[in-house]
Amino acid sequence: MTAGSGDEVAAELGGRIGELARRELRIALGETKRKMKEGGVATGLAAMAVVLALYGGGLMLRGAVLLLAKVLPEWLATLVVGMVVSLAAAGAGMLGLARMRSAVPPVPEQATAETAEALGAALEARNTGERR
Repeated sequence: MTAGSGDEVAAELGGRIGELARRELRIALGETKRKMKEGGVATGLAAMAVVLALYGGGLMLRGAVLLLAKVLPEWLATLVVGMVVSLAAAGAGMLGLARMRSAVPPVPEQATAETAEALGAALEARNTGERR
């Protein structure tokens, strides 16, 4: 092989690598677009589910008020159902706050402890080796 033919091979190889990279980029871009579109549809469906669940919950609460209104005045039945819902919301909020406090800060405590232990063992081994 001559030096010129080596340069030609290198140029051809570079061209093929560039073509391959562009092709892979087009494939990745197409896949990303498809996934983004699917994610948008999924988000819309999830939002619709949340809205329908809120309406359903409201209708069930109204049903509870109407049921209680058979034995209590309607204003009192509404107040009782509202208080029960408020207490449930407060309980869920307190549980969420407690779980949030245990999750923050997001530091991997076990991994940190194991790393500190391994580092301590390594330093001790080094110090023991220096004393000999």
